[in-house]
Amino acid sequence: MTIGEWIDFIKACFRERGFYSFLFLIINLLLLLFVTFNAQISFDGWFYIFSGVFGFAFVIHHFKVIPKLNSIPKMIYYPVLTFGIINLFFLVNDLFSSNPELEAYSFKNHRAWHQLDENSRGRMENTSLIHLEGNKYKNIIWNRVFFDVNETKHNSVIEYKFEQGLLGVRVLKDYKFKHSEE
Repeated sequence: MTIGEWIDFIKACFRERGFYSFLFLIINLLLLLFVTFNAQISFDGWFYIFSGVFGFAFVIHHFKVIPKLNSIPKMIYYPVLTFGIINLFFLVNDLFSSNPELEAYSFKNHRAWHQLDENSRGRMENTSLIHLEGNKYKNIIWNRVFFDVNETKHNSVIEYKFEQGLLGVRVLKDYKFKHSEE
């Protein structure tokens, strides 16, 4: 394939409406993971937010409130519009947050039984979930789950940096693991 053919292919992709929907869906998923889930909202709160916004999107689409939107397939419309509305709210909340405050908690790793198959011996292993002292943030799991178990393995204290969002929702901005100096 020549460079000219690649350029024609890219131009054709940008002319497709499905391409933009797919692109917005990817952007929304990235915003959801890296911005929206940093808001300090419990699992129940997230359920109510998603249900409400999804219902709002259904009403807009079903009652043809915005006629141009009715030509978009439902499989693409609902995820893009629902995540778009939610992410826009939390992006504004996150970008214009202020008043940083630091909180430090000791923690213990969650341990779970790990067995590769039915013929192997199982063993208890640390997971990437931590339990904070005083059961703090028990209902906000994204504050306590991390991608890397090794990050939590040799540490016993976590320091969170929170800020108050512009729209009233607290935002987790950063965290650091530290070893207890006791």
